[in-house]
Amino acid sequence: MEGLGQFDAIYNILILVVVITLIARQINFPSTIAFIFAGVLATFMPRISLPEIGPGIFLTVLLPPILFTETLTMDVEGLIDDSDTILT
Repeated sequence: MEGLGQFDAIYNILILVVVITLIARQINFPSTIAFIFAGVLATFMPRISLPEIGPGIFLTVLLPPILFTETLTMDVEGLIDDSDTILT
């Protein structure tokens, strides 16, 4: 049953991400900041008990879309300009 709890948690997180993204776009607010606010608010809600998401689930399901999205929106010219600082 542990796998089912993780599936439910991931499903709920994905729905929450979609809702937060849509709201952030409507009010012209950066979605990454909205995610941070949502995470901080979730820590203050004592009635919510979330199942633990293991590192394997995080690395294989949640992290790749985050990296993909950030790669598409990355400032490549700024990265090239700062490459000497980044690589040292």
